[in-house]
This record gives sequence, structure tokens and C-alpha cells, in this order.
Amino acid sequence: LDQMALFTATYLDRLGYKSMTIPASQSSNTDPYKAAFPHKSAALLAGFGWIGKSGIFISDKFGGRVRFATVLTMMPLKAELPISENKCGNCMLCFNACPAGAIVGKNYVIGDPRESIFDAEKCSTYMKKNYQSVGRGSVCGQCIAICPKYKGSN
Repeated sequence: LDQMALFTATYLDRLGYKSMTIPASQSSNTDPYKAAFPHKSAALLAGFGWIGKSGIFISDKFGGRVRFATVLTMMPLKAELPISENKCGNCMLCFNACPAGAIVGKNYVIGDPRESIFDAEKCSTYMKKNYQSVGRGSVCGQCIAICPKYKGSN
């Protein structure tokens, strides 16, 4: 992702537009559970999808299996309107599948803090306790795998 973002920024610079990349998965210096830049919030406001009950970003095209790096640019671009309706509705599959109990079970509302829907520390603590010895990452992915918005996506 970071290489693709750098390639894009370099291309934009060659076209004469100032740009800057923000790497994927970079934690802030003050809180290990918060990103240095809110990629999901930027994608939400650009109209690419919505934030699900589990805190993952979900798009109609790719479901919850997306990751982001960001390129900020001065190039004039047309953005879609943010998806104001959370399309999770009454679905509770991710809530029921979460082994850490980190998902609160309510729909995300634009502007609310992540903690209103998801406890990142609880998720991370569970994963470290149960999977660090086998080399798993910091998330189990059950919420992503169970999400029906992914079914049939490529």
C-alpha cells in the first residue's frame, strides 16, 4: 500500500500537483490503538463506504476487506457524498462472532468516537493473549470474515 501511495504521489507531482502520502497502519505516538491519520474517516467522508459495527470500513464493492494508505493532493478531484446511512442495519453477525467481546453492537454515527462501537484495546489484548505465540497479527479477522457485505465480492 505504501509503495502504491508513493507511486501515486510521484505521478501527481509530475503532473504539477502537490501531494503527500500518509502510510497505512501507522499508530499515533500517544495512543497505540489510534491511527496517526484516520484513513477510514477520510474514506467515509469521500463516499467510498461506511464504518460497520465492528469498526471496520465496508464498501459495497469490496465488503470489509479493504485497507488504506492515503494520498493528500492539491489536484481538484470530485468526491462522492458521504454515505450517511449505515448499511449494517440490524445485522449482529460481527457482534456475535467477536471472541474478544470488543464489538458494542450499535451502528456507527458519523462524528462519534470509535469507542462508541468498538473497544480496540479489548480486541488487541485478547489477540495478544491467545495468538501471539503462533505469530498471528493483532486482529483475528472474525468480524471481517463473517460480514455478509463481503459475500460474493472479488
